[in-house]
Amino acid sequence: MFLLGDRHVRQALNLQDCLDINRKALISLCQGDGFVPSRLALSYPNNPQTTQQQQPKEEKNEKKDASDWTLIKPAAYYGADSISMGLKVVSVRAENPSHQLPLVPATILLVDPSTGIVQATMNGTYVTVARTSAGPALAVQTFRPDIQHLVIFGAGAQAECHIKLIELAIGRPIPKISIVNRTVDRANALRERMQTEETKIDVISLVEDKSAVATALAQADVVAATTNSITPLWSDEWELKDGCLITGIGSYTPEMQEIPENVVNQSHVVIDTPEAMEVGDLKHLGKYEEEKSTLTLAGNAFLDPGPIGKTTKYIFYKAVGSAIQDVLTAEAVFKRAQEQGIGQEVDMS
Repeated sequence: MFLLGDRHVRQALNLQDCLDINRKALISLCQGDGFVPSRLALSYPNNPQTTQQQQPKEEKNEKKDASDWTLIKPAAYYGADSISMGLKVVSVRAENPSHQLPLVPATILLVDPSTGIVQATMNGTYVTVARTSAGPALAVQTFRPDIQHLVIFGAGAQAECHIKLIELAIGRPIPKISIVNRTVDRANALRERMQTEETKIDVISLVEDKSAVATALAQADVVAATTNSITPLWSDEWELKDGCLITGIGSYTPEMQEIPENVVNQSHVVIDTPEAMEVGDLKHLGKYEEEKSTLTLAGNAFLDPGPIGKTTKYIFYKAVGSAIQDVLTAEAVFKRAQEQGIGQEVDMS
């Protein structure tokens, strides 16, 4: 069995490959090649047996009923030429950052389909960051490859990876980026890392400069939300540019919401999985139904983008992530690590 730490994963994960793999993963969910069973959830510190707490169907009770969760998320890909199997163990621990630990630690296991033996175990934190950013980047590539101005809410790992993957997806630098964040120092640090001669980056305080936020939003071609906000990031009354693409990856419970309801209601909504309809941004729209003309699964939208946004003011891409993305991305990391001779092989016999 191969062991790959975070350093090995970052070395072996090719971001261009990540885009291609996640397009394949999201399309597989629409074509029947991808299979994602129900996940298992363990609450911490609450004992659901003593508190009569019910296991959440898809994260919908996690924030309300327990402080933290550990989730076991399996998936398999049954392609014409190959089969892939694996699972991710991912946790949310609110106190971790205060101990210099990741807020969302993750580990991914890959299983040899023919033998059932675990062939690789790897740190899944960066895989999760990259595959999460891949969806919005693919949405920009599909719907707004002409982007000139990106407004991004948040200044963490997701924001940085969003910028990198969007530029890879469109094949050029983004001329203007506005980073909107509550903590200006953190946003300035991201600007220092990402600033180039081809890209002008400005920093706007979400707390202290609402008028500048409104101005940036009115000029943006793409607005990307990468926060864990429980309330909309801007006012329902603020106007965006016609044809604007909005992407959101931060909310994952019914109590969390990044995008104002008025914006959502004027958008053709593209979702990575039907479970996305349960989060705060979309719960008012009800359950996923194929018959809804302004609601489309991402895999189908990537295959046939023509109808998307034709009858609406905006396009809203909402992602909550799928284990099939984790497994296929991790498989590519494993293969590349073997080619590069990195990682540690352990005899488990």
